[in-house]
Amino acid sequence: MFSYRKWLGASLGWVITGNPLGGALGFMAVHLLDKKRSDVKSEVLQGLTELELHVIVLASHLLKIHEPVPDVSIQFLLRFLDEHFDAQHSAKRKIVINHCLQKLYDLQSTCDWLRLNTSMLTREQIVHLMFDVAQSDGELTAQEQYFIFRIAGYININDVKFRQIKAQHPYIEKDCYAILGVKPSADITEIRRAYRRLTLQYHPDRHKLAGEMERRELSQKFQEIQAAYNEAKRRLGM
Repeated sequence: MFSYRKWLGASLGWVITGNPLGGALGFMAVHLLDKKRSDVKSEVLQGLTELELHVIVLASHLLKIHEPVPDVSIQFLLRFLDEHFDAQHSAKRKIVINHCLQKLYDLQSTCDWLRLNTSMLTREQIVHLMFDVAQSDGELTAQEQYFIFRIAGYININDVKFRQIKAQHPYIEKDCYAILGVKPSADITEIRRAYRRLTLQYHPDRHKLAGEMERRELSQKFQEIQAAYNEAKRRLGM
């Protein structure tokens, strides 16, 4: 795992209090608990920093790539936050993590906040954290890697720096060629042919009569195929 420097959201002054929440976190306060229980809602967010809440939003999107979400990954994220922020709020963080795993918050808003309100060093460490969260279950899939690549771009981590960060995280991943069913020596024509065949086979819209669980699995497979295709093209320099 990457060796992190201490990064405290409190150092930025973004500490959540009982006062009205500002910026991007207002939407979370509205939905976190029953609106009629505003006293409990304020208590849950009291003491948590805006930085860690945004990190939880990012991590929850990453964790939901796997269904069901691995418990080992949730525990890893919680331990990390407890180590780098105020540990006395661990129980509150667990509530927020579970909440975010059931909701779908806007990634772009979260990334905009991180880009405008944190240093480049902090954003680089966030990318390192996303890799560690993804690998906490013993595997980094092409789909997870593509998600982290997208996030890095959203928070202004350039491609050179991303590759440097990625190189510090040895991982086990499903090989993109194996996912596409082609040999590593395949040219772009073969890769595109395999990609088109698989998208026709697994696209959720072609299985409208499938049950909810089956459609979810098809969606995950379809995203994995897309990520593998993008990785295969990258290796060909495209």
